[in-house]
Amino acid sequence: MKHLNENALMQEMNVGEMQNVNGGWVALTLAVAGAAIYVYNNWDDFCEGVNDGWDRTRN
Repeated sequence: MKHLNENALMQEMNVGEMQNVNGGWVALTLAVAGAAIYVYNNWDDFCEGVNDGWDRTRN
């Protein structure tokens, strides 16, 4: 039986390697900025949805 510790796929990644694989902070920044722009452009729909959701939890 092979040892899992020697397998490259089973080794842990450090923080720098995770940021490299996941795209670093650029992807997170773009996602947050995109969400903020979407909410700003659709503020009326956003408020209506929040109010509808709140009302449904209260009844």
